[in-house]
Amino acid sequence: MKPPGPYLSKGRKPTVKRRNVRLASDHGCILTGRPDGIDSAHVPYRQSEGAGWGLLEFVPLTRHWHELYDAGDAWAVELVNHGALMYYVHVLHKYPQEYLGPEWRIEEVRSWELSTPHGAH
Repeated sequence: MKPPGPYLSKGRKPTVKRRNVRLASDHGCILTGRPDGIDSAHVPYRQSEGAGWGLLEFVPLTRHWHELYDAGDAWAVELVNHGALMYYVHVLHKYPQEYLGPEWRIEEVRSWELSTPHGAH
């Protein structure tokens, strides 16, 4: 059995939410870099309850940016989506031992990375 990764608690059932809250608290907002007042935001919008995308479902945002994104502010949505791409490529490389999500989601992020000039990270 594989030992737990850095975002899994021993003795507790690992959940996507628990891992992502911990990961978000270790990183600043993807737009401002602020380390405090961070939410784990679903980007793209939550597809369904328990979509199971793992770490490739959430990005760390300040509450302000999270609210703007959820409200559909066009400028915020564009900035967050671009920042999320960069963040997901980072997560893909930094946390390969964690559950990232279904294979199709991992391949989607890899194809974004290949299509981005300078590899996005």
